[in-house]
Amino acid sequence: MIMNIKKKLMALLLLSLSAIFILYSCRPELSKEELLNSPDSKTARKSYDLTETQNFFFLPPIGRSATYSGVFDAKLFPIVEICDLSNCTPPYHASFTSNGTGSEGIRVNIVDEHYIVNWNTNKTGAKVGSTYRITVKLNNKTLGYADVIIVKNKSEAKKDVNTIVIVAGQTLPIKFRIEKQQEESDLVVMTNAADPLLLIAKAQNNKTIEVYGLRDELGTPIQLTDVLIKGQTESEITHYKYDNQNRLSKIITSNNTQFLFNWIAEQKAAVTVLANNGNTQLNTVIDFSAQMSATLSNNMQVQKKTGTKRSKLPLKLEYSSVSSKSTSSSNTIAALADPSSSVTINVNRCGVPADADVMLSVRLVDGESLATLPTNKVGTGLYTTTIPTNLAPTINPSKICNQLENVLGYGCTALPFLCPAIEAVLLATGAGASVAVPVGIACAEATAGFAIYCETLGGDGTPGGGDSVLKKLCDAPGLNRTFTQDIILRPYALGLPTNIFGDSQRVPGSGPFPALNIVLGATPKIESLQLTPSAPAAGQNYVANVDVFCVTQGSQVTLTVVGSDGYTDSATYSITSTQSQGRFSLTVPGADTGVQDVVTVKITLADGTILTRTASLVFN
Repeated sequence: MIMNIKKKLMALLLLSLSAIFILYSCRPELSKEELLNSPDSKTARKSYDLTETQNFFFLPPIGRSATYSGVFDAKLFPIVEICDLSNCTPPYHASFTSNGTGSEGIRVNIVDEHYIVNWNTNKTGAKVGSTYRITVKLNNKTLGYADVIIVKNKSEAKKDVNTIVIVAGQTLPIKFRIEKQQEESDLVVMTNAADPLLLIAKAQNNKTIEVYGLRDELGTPIQLTDVLIKGQTESEITHYKYDNQNRLSKIITSNNTQFLFNWIAEQKAAVTVLANNGNTQLNTVIDFSAQMSATLSNNMQVQKKTGTKRSKLPLKLEYSSVSSKSTSSSNTIAALADPSSSVTINVNRCGVPADADVMLSVRLVDGESLATLPTNKVGTGLYTTTIPTNLAPTINPSKICNQLENVLGYGCTALPFLCPAIEAVLLATGAGASVAVPVGIACAEATAGFAIYCETLGGDGTPGGGDSVLKKLCDAPGLNRTFTQDIILRPYALGLPTNIFGDSQRVPGSGPFPALNIVLGATPKIESLQLTPSAPAAGQNYVANVDVFCVTQGSQVTLTVVGSDGYTDSATYSITSTQSQGRFSLTVPGADTGVQDVVTVKITLADGTILTRTASLVFN
């Protein structure tokens, strides 16, 4: 089947074989005469400006009447987007979903078996002479689109009967039919040796799971790097990152809250929560073993006052410069199979290389999203990923299913007590609703994502004799996806409170690909505030490390420590011309069990601007 589809594709090959992963098979562009005389009644085209995919049909007044052989699917949640074709990028001219009210919401007509929504051109301000593209999407995949010209009056509308036109101010009923896929697969394995995407899986609640990893020079998966659980819109992404030992290292939720994991033992981690306001963080140590439930409440109780006085160490801020030492991956990645598939991304801040969580957006020229690719760090400020090309070898899925199952097993990480522990820290630190609410929502999203992943890819079978994950992988269809049209590459760094984007570049989808750049800017910033260890033992000293960038000469860095036992102290450091970026460290004396310390860094810039960040911990 895939070979037949390939013969039809003239531009993009971006396939998927389930209701969630709609088969994207844009047909070759034909002349207007060829389209009008096409014998295929199912295309339902009215002019050369209308394109449909398999199992999707525009109905009159946009499309012509067509005969159907499939079964209507009335349980979907499509989206209709309308854009000015001269600038078809967000924000769009109009957008409709099933959540809309009245005729401006997408409705299902069970009797006539179609979806319908009304576009009131007067209400949206459609301009005479402009061409608008109506696009129907399902789960971020385009099912079809039609281009409509806005004309002044009915006489102009009659001049060209072969063009889709609408008189300005009128309402256009957008009707379309979606049929159930005859062939479905819960899993699709990526077979291009240069593809960082290992597989796509259909999951419950209209979720999709994308699993990324490193491959060896033959394209065999050897390491899990990222898992993305996606909803119906581009903003609904829960991102799980894994270190080179296949351990969970970071979770980034859709509201931009971040959970960082520093593993102390096999089931014990120092967890740092970065709130999406960019200023607040929480620190704790969580034991994910069965012992945690019995000790959780005791460990998180804050002692307001104790009879033991804390020793008064002379607090002193110490400065160290940014290290330029390069840290690279020891894994051989698939780019060796086809060097032209590699994309390099350079990141810098204030003119020096800087680290970040870097992603690469891949889109069609018209804005259609094709992929969001995680990257791998190969040095300070240097990242790389690969884009599958037709020069890379193709792998037989059945030959790598055992290795793929091993890699997938690391993604099913049970984290019991994560949210209860975070909730206890929120209560202990007295975090306000502006922090506690989004953090609570993010934690629930993170744990729900784990449940979805484990249920879909982490089990050996289902009750009642369902197939094991290994069997599904070995039987799964393979997809050698390549991009042959021109594509738009745009790198970006995940940031708080917002992401930072590099410049876009239009390149041939077949490669080779140029180096891309992200400039994090020259704005003074507190990059991080780390307390080590995150939950010290009673009486144990800890170190507060502050990483700063682009701080101007004459600025002052102050670290203040306030303990619930009555302890308080601070230290200040004045920035010289050679210390605009680096790390400031402060050793803080230990306290009794249950004492909470709140550490605040305050940077007063030369112009009077103040930057702050706060972290806290409780002595266990």
